[in-house]
Amino acid sequence: MLRYQLVMEGDSDRRRIEFQAETPDYALSIAEREADGTRAELWQGEMLLARMTKAAPNLWQLHPCRQGDAQPGTG
Repeated sequence: MLRYQLVMEGDSDRRRIEFQAETPDYALSIAEREADGTRAELWQGEMLLARMTKAAPNLWQLHPCRQGDAQPGTG
């Protein structure tokens, strides 16, 4: 099991959820009930895996990210 962080920011709040899973796709199960427009970052330790925005129900738009981006929740 690997350790991940999902940092989500909506219109009025910011949350950080830590979880353990075999693969990072479990983060989508956690975030599926979020409102459209919610922004999220998925981290494995200090490595940023994905930046995304919920575009519609069951649809996430991925955004570019690169090695060396900010620490979890600060980018």
